[in-house]
Amino acid sequence: MSYQIPLRDIQFILHELLRVPVMLEDCGQPEFDAETIDQVLTAAGQFASEVIAPLNGPGDEHGCSMPSPGVVQTPPGFKKAYDEFTKNGWAGLACSPEFGGRAFRRSWPMRSMKSSAARTWHGRRIPACRMPRT
Repeated sequence: MSYQIPLRDIQFILHELLRVPVMLEDCGQPEFDAETIDQVLTAAGQFASEVIAPLNGPGDEHGCSMPSPGVVQTPPGFKKAYDEFTKNGWAGLACSPEFGGRAFRRSWPMRSMKSSAARTWHGRRIPACRMPRT
């Protein structure tokens, strides 16, 4: 089963219901206009569909394991997907430009695309991936 982001629904909520581009312009961030937001949403949706969603099968089949204390082994493909996620700048999208980010505001559509594309990638269905903090 392939994943397709509900792009039009997200655009409706951000642009028409919440009027996020207008709000950002009023807050002094006119660079985040509707076109820019749509480009990011489209790219995030493509990443979710092509990279994250295919991890559902391996995540369910293999799960995570802890072969030794402090070492977590993830299912096949997870490391490669995370490496691509960080290499392409998704991890720093909301970070300050002074630290290499884009200062793009955190929003539920970005998080929901990733988590709905592959719940296993976020550790919600693999208990071993939710290690307690010490």
